[in-house]
Amino acid sequence: MSIDAKGIAANLRLSRIEAGLSQGDVGKHFGVTRQSVSMWEHGIHKVSAELAGQLAEYYGVSIENIYDPFRALMGVR
Repeated sequence: MSIDAKGIAANLRLSRIEAGLSQGDVGKHFGVTRQSVSMWEHGIHKVSAELAGQLAEYYGVSIENIYDPFRALMGVR
C-alpha cells in the first residue's frame, strides 16, 4: 500500500513529537520558519525525498517510518 501526502505529513508530526522537538526546534535546525514546519506537517507543502530523509535522521527514526501508511493511524514507532 502506498502513502499519500497527508500520511507523510502525519508521520512527520508524530516523529517530531516522539523526538521531543518543537516545530521551532526543527525550523532552527533546518533554517526555516516554524510555519514552514507546520505546513509540512499539515501536507500544505510537500517535502522532497531528500528532506524526508534528513528529517527522519534528525528525529532518530528510519525513512520507512516516514513513509509507513499505517504508522500515524496507529500512533506507534
